[in-house]
Parts: sequence; structure tokens; C-alpha cells
Amino acid sequence: MAGDREQGHVVTVVGQEGQNVLVAVPMVGFPEGFQLSPGARVMLVSTPSGIGVGPIVRAMRVRVPPEGLERREALNLEGRQQVFQEATVVTEQPAVEGAADEDIVFVIESADPEGPEQVMGVRRVHPERR
Repeated sequence: MAGDREQGHVVTVVGQEGQNVLVAVPMVGFPEGFQLSPGARVMLVSTPSGIGVGPIVRAMRVRVPPEGLERREALNLEGRQQVFQEATVVTEQPAVEGAADEDIVFVIESADPEGPEQVMGVRRVHPERR
């Protein structure tokens, strides 16, 4: 009988909605302080310390206006709105000859086709390539 048991991870139940159980699972691979919106899509991952949820992201190559990025203003890309958080990570791409001169915006996938997407990070083009 023991060989027939399913394998899994121990998690803490935080609530129940009908037949759906809400569990507490740590976030891994997200910026410190990042807050997920309802409808955000994540994947369950196994880590050395147990189960966690990791981001499912989509990368877009675009030019992000520097002043909008500094003020963390929403973007409108590919027909959808993207919103920033204080926890959104902004880094700079190293200058590499022949590399694209666009920024890369990483957004969390969402199951909500109408709502805004959350920006997890932006990799800015090095100023020398602009």
C-alpha cells in the first residue's frame, strides 16, 4: 500500500473557497517586496527547502521613456497596460557592439486578458547604445 501513495509536499492551508483550497507557498525568483495581483500566473517549483511558486514571465523588447520609468508610470505595450511597483527591478544591459538598442521589459503572465500586466523588471539599454 505504501508504494501506491502519491508523493507531494506539505503546505499550510490558509483558506477554502468551495472545493478550492488556498495554501501558503513561498515565492521564489521574485524581487523582494513584489506583490502579485489576482489572476497572476505562477508555476509550482521544487526547491532544496521545499515547494515554492516562481514567476511566469514574458519579455518584450521596447523603448521605455526614462522619465516614465523614473516615475514608475504605466506603459501601454502590445495593446495592454503594464504597471510598475516599487519592487520592480530596473537594471542596465552592458554595452555590447551589435546588440539591440531596445530595453527589455519582463511582465508577469496574467489570466486576466483585460487587466493590466505587472512589470517584474526592466533591463535598460546602456546609454552608449542609444
